Amino acid sequence: MASKVYNITGHAFFAWKKFGKAYHYFKKLRDVSRMGGDLETTMYAFKQIGFALNQDREHEKALKAFKCQLQMAWHLRHTLGELSSYE
Repeated sequence: MASKVYNITGHAFFAWKKFGKAYHYFKKLRDVSRMGGDLETTMYAFKQIGFALNQDREHEKALKAFKCQLQMAWHLRHTLGELSSYE
């Protein structure tokens, strides 16, 4: 339940162009999904973190988030996750 709230809240802040706040909620999504063992949601959270950081002009940090997404996609053998990390 908490992961859904963090995801929706992160997307709302992203839509309002409050990228720092979106980043904050996507980090919470990452942490909650990690604790619950939901690796696909963790991978998705890294993607959203990368988007938020990129929009906030934190390009180096964004690249690190996308790299984590890519590594998780390889681990999960998740082709779409791998492809979307290159966007």
